[in-house]
Amino acid sequence: PATLAVAATNAVGGEAEDLALSGSTLYVAAGFGGCRIFNVASPFAPVLLGAFGHPARGGDADLAGTTLYVAGDEAGFQVYSLTNVAAPEWTATIASAASPRCLAVTGSLAFVAEALGGLKIYDITSPASPNLLGAVPAAGLATIRRLAVADSRLAVTDGQRINLYDIAVPA
Repeated sequence: PATLAVAATNAVGGEAEDLALSGSTLYVAAGFGGCRIFNVASPFAPVLLGAFGHPARGGDADLAGTTLYVAGDEAGFQVYSLTNVAAPEWTATIASAASPRCLAVTGSLAFVAEALGGLKIYDITSPASPNLLGAVPAAGLATIRRLAVADSRLAVTDGQRINLYDIAVPA
C-alpha cells in the first residue's frame, strides 16, 4: 500500500522494547513492564489476552511455536511457555547468559547477544533446558545491538558495522 492508517493504539504498561507477531497474536516485550500478549484479529479492537512480569528488563523477544524467548538483560536468557496465553508459564532461565541484550531464534537454535559483545549459541530443541553449543566473539563489533536470522544467515550489528555469518556451515 502507498499509505497506512493507524487502526488502534494501546498502552503496553511499560516500554515496548520489542514485538513478535504470530498470526493474530502480538507479543510485546515491555521492558520493566514484563510481557503483554494481545489478540489482534480485529486490528480496530486489540484484546489483552495475558501479561506476565520479568525479574528484570525484557529487552528483546522472539517466538518459536508456543515458546517465547526473552533477552532479559541482568535477569538472563528467559524462556516462557505460551501454551495457555492467559497464564504464561516461566520455563527456564539460562544462567550462562551474561546480560543478554538481544536474541534471534531459528529452528532449534537461539543466538543470544550478551552485553559485552559476545554471542552465544544454544540448542533449544528442549525449551525447558536449552543447551549451550558454543560462543563466538563479536569480531570487530562493540556491544551487539541487534540480530536477525533467516534461512542460513545471521546478521549481527553494533549500530556501526554488520557481521554476517553462515550458520549452515560451522567454523
